[in-house]
Amino acid sequence: MFEQNKNQIENNLANLGSPTGKSEELEIHTIPDKFKTPTNQIKKGGSKKLFWVLGIIVFLILIAGGAYFFVTKYGPGKVQPVVEKVTEPINQTPTEFISAKQTLTGRINDSNEVMIAQLDLNLPEGAMTEDFSINIVPKAVSVTDTDPKYKMIGAIYTVDYSGDEIVLTKPAELSLYYSKDLIDPALEKYLVVGYKSGADWQVLESKVDSSRYVVTANQDGSLKKEYALIIPIELYNQVSNKNNGSMISILIPKTSDQDGDGLTDIEEGIFTTDPVNKDTDSDGYDDRTEILNLYSPKQGPGLFLLAETNLVKEYKLKSGYSVLAPSGFVVTEAGEIIMFKTSQSEFFQITVQENPTSASIREWYMLQAPDVSYDQVKIYNINGLEAVVGPDSTAVYIGVGDKVYVLNYAVADATELAYETTFEMFVKSFKLATK
Repeated sequence: MFEQNKNQIENNLANLGSPTGKSEELEIHTIPDKFKTPTNQIKKGGSKKLFWVLGIIVFLILIAGGAYFFVTKYGPGKVQPVVEKVTEPINQTPTEFISAKQTLTGRINDSNEVMIAQLDLNLPEGAMTEDFSINIVPKAVSVTDTDPKYKMIGAIYTVDYSGDEIVLTKPAELSLYYSKDLIDPALEKYLVVGYKSGADWQVLESKVDSSRYVVTANQDGSLKKEYALIIPIELYNQVSNKNNGSMISILIPKTSDQDGDGLTDIEEGIFTTDPVNKDTDSDGYDDRTEILNLYSPKQGPGLFLLAETNLVKEYKLKSGYSVLAPSGFVVTEAGEIIMFKTSQSEFFQITVQENPTSASIREWYMLQAPDVSYDQVKIYNINGLEAVVGPDSTAVYIGVGDKVYVLNYAVADATELAYETTFEMFVKSFKLATK
């Protein structure tokens, strides 16, 4: 049938262009109704398909979105454990405070702005565990600043800070500077850094640099409230006495002196004076002054010479010279060496050295001690004889013609001396013996 229809259509098309020009009637054939689908069925089926397609698309979008969220939230390396929320940290170490390195200074100047005394407090980094505000407040030493053991030099420095104590995790370095006019050069090596503990001064291990006029020390443990340069009062007073005319001043602390007259209690026993009375015979002269001038401290003002009492004995040397020594001393001789033994480990000794050119005692001494300058050598007159006192006062050199007599106080390793006044009396008694 399909072929017949096809041939019929082709014939009809051919006739349209025939030379006769006649029009022929065309037959139109259509598909039988039984092969047709109703239009209302096409629309209904298409709507269902569209609904399903859209549903599938939305579903796929939801699946894809869920998958993307899961991967980005809980993908590899991003899975977070579920833990209970803790509002307070457990065993959390607080941030440690580290103090900065700093140098704090307190200084006293004279009217010309020249330094008299100065403290530099050097705190290394991390020396304090808290942030303290610290100030150094200096105060010039006055006559009211006294202590039974120590003399304060230059200034007392108050370290002003809040709170009761600054604990140091690293040592602080203290540098205390002083004017050279504040201290006798003979005392510089005995300067120490001290701090106040209650009513007493305590000593820090110190180092003296006399070329820079500074004493340094380290402070461990905790920072103190008061610092100062200090020196044992006995040593300070001895040098003061020496500068006031005393010949012998050995810079070693003395044994007990209850009445403070310059005689130790041991010497008070030797001369049978009152250890708690500076002037035993009440003549207006203290016991030490009388003994150094070779007078008896027990029999009134100049009534008796010490040599006239039984408190001392005169010992004659083979050369014709003599000295006075306490009666209780034990005397031994070995050639030209004479030893006077005390009840302690200390002793006095006389030796003789040659002076072949009969040079002056100053010239002779400087040949023996070339490091000593001319101005440092002080000449004393002992009963008409020239004498030189050594720098530490433990030896006195007396020139006699071509001989030099050396009178020595052998202190060995003594940390305290008992016979300094007695030694000076011993030296001052040296003279040409009476016949």
